[in-house]
Amino acid sequence: NMKRNTTPEKVLNAINNKKLSVISVKAFKDSGDDAYASDQFVEELEFLCESGYFAEMIDFKFDAVTNPITLDIGRLNYSDVYMVIKLDVADGVTPQEIKDMLLYTDY
Repeated sequence: NMKRNTTPEKVLNAINNKKLSVISVKAFKDSGDDAYASDQFVEELEFLCESGYFAEMIDFKFDAVTNPITLDIGRLNYSDVYMVIKLDVADGVTPQEIKDMLLYTDY
């Protein structure tokens, strides 16, 4: 299943616009995996977006054809930690709308 690039800003906008809501957040690291509070994730996402350049460097990928949507963060950065977030799509929001909202293209 093809994962596509997105950015922290695009994810945060979709959450703030009530198109997506966070169902679950898991952080995977060497010591195992940790569940993570949804509101804490959103707060940290806001902080990341405000931090500028770093937000552009982090690998955010999403799967636009599912509900819930799976968002992978940092999986390709080969760091010690990556996160998997499940996002519920609001009623009436189409897969195409989600793609338009989240898809990052650098051209």
